[in-house]
Amino acid sequence: MRKISQSFMVAYYVLCLLFVGYTIEVTAQETSLTISAEALLKSQSGRSVRSDVPITTENIKTFTPSAQTIQEAKRRFQSLGFSVPIANTTLTIMGKPIQFEEVFKIKLNLQFNKTSNSIVAYPSSEPIIPDSLKDLVEAIVFPKPVDLIK
Repeated sequence: MRKISQSFMVAYYVLCLLFVGYTIEVTAQETSLTISAEALLKSQSGRSVRSDVPITTENIKTFTPSAQTIQEAKRRFQSLGFSVPIANTTLTIMGKPIQFEEVFKIKLNLQFNKTSNSIVAYPSSEPIIPDSLKDLVEAIVFPKPVDLIK
């Protein structure tokens, strides 16, 4: 069986969505497209951004990571092969779907989102933080597209 080029696959998927309305699902091995996730970094105080405590202007500093944590986390993600275009309170990490599956021991369900014109990753389970990142990273989350039309 001939290998189909990546650009042909993407064009085919887009045409199906535009003209037929199919939901397209692909596996991490089938695509070389780049996806992103957010790395929630550990705060200086030890408080979790995932807790039930509301974040306010009065307590926001207790939820933020140190500058050293941000820089070191960025360096470690880059050493794992991810690009890190945004390094702030959270890190935006980008890479191939297969990278995310291998590093975070997850299976991704990839779907083309017509509204955002992008591939959206849905992990089958909570990503497992590797030992090399556990001291800096609280969690990895895959953002869902915003649906402005209800």
